[in-house]
Amino acid sequence: MTRRFLVFTLLIGLVFTFPLAIWGQEEPPPFPDMEPPQSQILSPQNGTTLNSNPIIITGTATDNEWVQKVELEITLSGSATVTYLCNPGPGGDYSSWTFTWVNPAPGTYTLTSIATDRLGNQEEELESISIVVSSQVTPVPDTYPPPLVILFPPVSEYPATNTDLTIEGQTEVGATLTINGTLVPLEEMGHFSYKVTLAQGQNTFLIEAQDQAGNKTSAQLKVIYSGTEQPPTPTPTPTPTPTTGPAIFPDLQGHWAQSLILSLVDKGVISGYPDGTFRPDQPVTRAEFSAILCRALEITPSESGSNFPDLQGHWAEKYVAPLVEKGFIKGYPDGTFGPEQPIKRSEIAAIMARAMVLPVLTGKPTFTDLDTTHWAFGFVEAAASKGLIKGYPDGTFRPDNSATRAEACTIVASSQGF
Repeated sequence: MTRRFLVFTLLIGLVFTFPLAIWGQEEPPPFPDMEPPQSQILSPQNGTTLNSNPIIITGTATDNEWVQKVELEITLSGSATVTYLCNPGPGGDYSSWTFTWVNPAPGTYTLTSIATDRLGNQEEELESISIVVSSQVTPVPDTYPPPLVILFPPVSEYPATNTDLTIEGQTEVGATLTINGTLVPLEEMGHFSYKVTLAQGQNTFLIEAQDQAGNKTSAQLKVIYSGTEQPPTPTPTPTPTPTTGPAIFPDLQGHWAQSLILSLVDKGVISGYPDGTFRPDQPVTRAEFSAILCRALEITPSESGSNFPDLQGHWAEKYVAPLVEKGFIKGYPDGTFGPEQPIKRSEIAAIMARAMVLPVLTGKPTFTDLDTTHWAFGFVEAAASKGLIKGYPDGTFRPDNSATRAEACTIVASSQGF
């Protein structure tokens, strides 16, 4: 009887404790997700002995979003592992991928394919096959183009919201890579990154990879920047109301975020309080942040209403609705939105990562108090990699702290290049 009572007590405790554990923070959103992709080697079969040259390895990869790249680990028995980038099928679809293995040395090999989706999720349950390469293999010239994958931007016609953009990708180790004729050095595992400044309108980039045998692969990337260039000017345009911080907001004078806050004030993205203060260090609510983001992204407010019972008739309902529709922000497990609740730093990171279409990142944590077990880890890492958010001098991020009005303004202004 005592044992049954203990089990019953534990179950009741879990039922009532679990909702409290997630109360007040966003759940991992349905988009982007953290579901890992899967891949499989179709040919050759496990245990096969091969004497053909080159050896064509084929496979398939699937994901609930889409697969961004497939890598093949090849390990010669008793030697180190070498990782190669595989080629997608027609149209960049990895549901049918290939790897052309030219002039392999004789021996017994273990082959493992690893898929990564566009959000940075990597395959977890890996399957390997073993093959034997016969010593009768005759060397042949390498006439096969190197693989080339654009990791960011995530689409070939990308709508940019900032003049500064970093093109990221991966190609064959040892290849030579150029972007619009400019040589770009390769980093570890054939990765590359190239910073560009966009002009208004369509920007076209020709990305070319050439392997050591002279074979070439090219890809074209179009980036559309529709915003208005807003370079800093030494003298502000005269307006009926002065826009200098100390004149409008006495509590903003000398504040670390003064210039960025004023840039948003000038553009009508945010305003102060009726008493003439701005209160930069006051926590920003979920309603306030939704309005700031909606105005900064120039999203038309919606009059269609909201499904959140605590948001109906609220002043911010028209700003929240389009953000929810686009998948940038969501409510809580109990069906509420919590408009007057202070928004957390982790929530802002997730919202900005979705709004900027940033691939969710994995790997070694950047901040000492945020590891892979936190629901917002991938979003925080993505936003930090683009300079949208920063941690504290002690190396922490403090994901569950309430964001201040100054912090919210800084993140939004940085994302828009203000």
